[in-house]
Amino acid sequence: MTTDATQPREVQIPAQELLTLLSSIQLASSRGAFRPEEFVDIGKAYQQIYSFLLDLNVITAPNAKQ
Repeated sequence: MTTDATQPREVQIPAQELLTLLSSIQLASSRGAFRPEEFVDIGKAYQQIYSFLLDLNVITAPNAKQ
């Protein structure tokens, strides 16, 4: 039996906030804010958000034909 504590919670985040997060990761990366051992985790998070925004058609892939 599951309890409310184990049920996934639905969270709504505006697409603009996710775009801001992607930009922040890009900026922090360009400024050397991450250590090499953090690159994989940061990259995975970035890629998941990027893919999610692509799926929602909020952004388009750079090589996508319009």
